[in-house]
This record gives sequence, C-alpha cells and structure tokens, in this order.
Amino acid sequence: MSVLKASILAVLLLTGCARLETGLRAPSSANSDFASCKTLLTQIRRLSNLNGDKTMPVDLRAQLWEGISEFSLENKVDNYIDLTKLNFDQEELGFVLKGLSEGEFGQDRMNYLIWSGGQVPKRRKRALTELINWSSPEETKELKKFLKARKKFDQWEDKKFKDLVQEAGEGSDIQLLKRQAKTQRNSYERLKYACSAKIPNTDNAAAGKNFRRFILTVGPMSVLAGYTVANWSELQDAWAQMQEGEGAPLQSWFKQLGYDLSIGIILNYTIGRIFSEPTGTYAQKVIRGYGADLVIGTGDMFAYNIVFPSDDDKLKQRFDELKKSPDFEEKMKLLQKQLDQVGFVVKFKKTVMDHFKEIIGQGQPFSLPEAGLVSLSVEDLEKPEVQKIVMQALTAQLYEEGRYGAEPPDWQESLINTGEGGSDRLFFYASVGPLYHTVNIAIGTRIYQTICMGKNNLGQAFAKAALMHTAWAFSYNLFEFPLRSRLINQ
Repeated sequence: MSVLKASILAVLLLTGCARLETGLRAPSSANSDFASCKTLLTQIRRLSNLNGDKTMPVDLRAQLWEGISEFSLENKVDNYIDLTKLNFDQEELGFVLKGLSEGEFGQDRMNYLIWSGGQVPKRRKRALTELINWSSPEETKELKKFLKARKKFDQWEDKKFKDLVQEAGEGSDIQLLKRQAKTQRNSYERLKYACSAKIPNTDNAAAGKNFRRFILTVGPMSVLAGYTVANWSELQDAWAQMQEGEGAPLQSWFKQLGYDLSIGIILNYTIGRIFSEPTGTYAQKVIRGYGADLVIGTGDMFAYNIVFPSDDDKLKQRFDELKKSPDFEEKMKLLQKQLDQVGFVVKFKKTVMDHFKEIIGQGQPFSLPEAGLVSLSVEDLEKPEVQKIVMQALTAQLYEEGRYGAEPPDWQESLINTGEGGSDRLFFYASVGPLYHTVNIAIGTRIYQTICMGKNNLGQAFAKAALMHTAWAFSYNLFEFPLRSRLINQ
C-alpha cells in the first residue's frame, strides 16, 4: 500500500467508523454514526476504483492531497477523488493550489474546479488561473461567466426547497430541508458540468452509450412513420393494383422503404458516434455531421444503382431499335443533346478515358471522335467498347423517361438532374444537408443532455427524449420525403 493511500485511509478511519460506539449513545446519534460508516465504505470503494482510471501521477496526487488536507473544511476524500479524475498537470495543479485559501475551500470553489476541468484546454487553463480572484471576479472572464451561470442553479435550489417543504407539510424541520435542497442542488450542478464537459468522463461516456442505443431505436421508427405518411397515396395505389393481380408496385414501395430505413440506420449510428465524442463546438459537430452525410451519400450513390438497377431488357430493346432506326443520325443527335443538358459530358469523358485505359491494356486502341456520339455510324455500334458508351447514354435516357414521363418537367423538377438515381440522391442530400444538420445537432444536443441528466431515471429521460425526437424527426421527414419525390421522383 502506498504512503499516500495509507494517509487517506487513516483520515477515513479517524473520521468515520472509529467514532461508532452505539452502546453509549442515543439512537439518533447511533444512526448518524452508522450513516457516517456507510459513507466511509463508499469513499473507500471510490478510492479503490481510482486505480483503474487514467488519473494524475502519484507525485501530483500527493501534492493535491496535501493541498486538500490543508484548505478543505469538509469532504476531503470526496473532493480529492473528484479532482484527481480531472488529471491536472503540474502547471494546472500549481494554479489550483495557489488559488485556494485556508478554510475557504468549500463546495462553490469545488464546483468551479470541476466546471473548469471540463473545458477545452485554452479555457481550462485560463479558468484555473482565475481561481485566485474568487473574491474579486470583476476583471476575470471564465470565473465571471461561471458565477453568472450559477444563478440558474440558485433558482433550481429555491424551487427544490419549496417542493420539499410542500411535501413535508407543516411542522417540518426547515433547516433540514434547506440542507437537503442544497445537497440535491450540488449533485445536480455537478452532473450538469459533467454532461456539458468537453473532455471524456464517466457521465458523458455513459450518456453517449445510452444516446446511441436510443437513436438506433427511435430513429428507424421515425423514418418508417414519416415515409409512410409522405407516400401514403402511392401505397394506396400500389395496394389497389395488387388486388388486381399486379404486385410489383407494392413490392417496389416496400423495397424503397427498406432501403431508406437501412441508410437511415447507418446515418443515425454515425450521428450517434459524433454525439458520443464530447469534444468539439456546435459548429464543428454540424460540419462533422454534414461531412459524414456526404461520405454516406457517396456510398449511397453507388449502392442505390445496384439495388435499383435499370431494366436490362428495356435497355437492350432500345439499343436494338436504335441500330435499326431509319432516323439513326437524328436519334444520336438527340441522345448527345440530352447528355449535354444533364451535365453528363464530364462523366461521359471520364467513362471514355476509363474504357480507353482498359482497351489499351488489352491491345485494342480506340478513340472516340471529337464530335462524340453524333459521328458514330451503325457499324460502330457493333464494337463492344462503343456499345458500353452508348448503353450508358441510353441508360440515362431511359431514366429520364421513367422519371418525367412524356410531359416536360417543371423547372423545380430539373434542378437536380444527373441522369441516374444514385447521383440524384447524392446531390439532393448534399443540398438539404446543411439545413438538416444545423437543426439536428441543436435538437440532438438537447436530447443528449436530457439522457445524461436523467441517468438516475433513464425510463423517464428516454420518454422525454422520445417526444423531442419524434416531434423533430417526424416533421422533418414530412418535409424531406415530399420534397425528394418532387425533385428527384424517389
């Protein structure tokens, strides 16, 4: 056993169970000593758990204990344990000990140190240096901000005291109720600091785990409800067609729903991981969320075209019709014009270069004339390398026809027009992403705080969080799904 631990245990024994002489005391005094002994055992257990944490080096812990013993009037061991978990370095510990005064290190200063320890490094250092100005905080920045913010905890304590008095009724011990309100306020205040900390700790780690579990449960349900309501008329039409023996539309409806659920689960998991990381400002989390959305959207772009491929039979039929058409040149001009309009030229050239590299490797050089598709003849369509390019153009053409039908699209419907479903999805979500993540991170932060602060009653916390998430997600899905249907017909 280290000298430091032996010193702390000696203090515990001298101030705890060593006073337990129930045979010579009144029952109330005995009960008090039993409670003191229970507190002692709790402190010993917390002290033992410190060994498994990444805490301060032994020499710094010894300096901290010496300072706590000198300046702290009460709760020496609890204060020592809580401060040790903040993992002060030598410079920070110097600021702490310098800022303490004998007999004045009470709960207020302790809470300030816990709050300071949860800030980003620059603010944390500044806050610790300002501890020495506790009695005259006018010229400070972090200390003044802390003291101003504590007014809401004063209000919380006053309300808690009134609730306790009302529950206890007439004839209650007012001083006892005040102490109870003060104790509960102190626990609430410290938990608030832990949940808002910008560094990892036990409370925000547990909250992050619970938040991920929550979001992976309610997130898919929100997508399911929002998609169903937004596409209810399509579901009714598909159901009516199934009654007439045509089940493909209903199957397609549920296939699209299943795909959106899958992408939603991946996105919710990713957002959950972002919230689980306590570091970072609100703006940084918005940027992280949007960046993750773009990465997932890129994967979605490729996956969507695999899950919902073009109809090969229609494509082959259209290709055969093109070869036999007496208006071959006109159709090729129309096809080239369409590709130009949808912005497929860059992708078309990239595809040509990819095929060109592949063909060079096979010893079959091929180069497309500068005029593009317009210069090709019917005989050129027999070449496999040409067929790949023309098939890609025809795929875009069929996609356009399936999306718009015979009627020309409105200008809103042509805002996002890449010629394929997967790319349309990527550009759609890239467009709405900034709005979504700006609001989602703000609401998600509220949900996270609710879960973290409700750690002692997770059922109630989850219920409150579910109401907030449902209101937000359902309303957003009613905005997103109709807009997506309008802009890209998905």
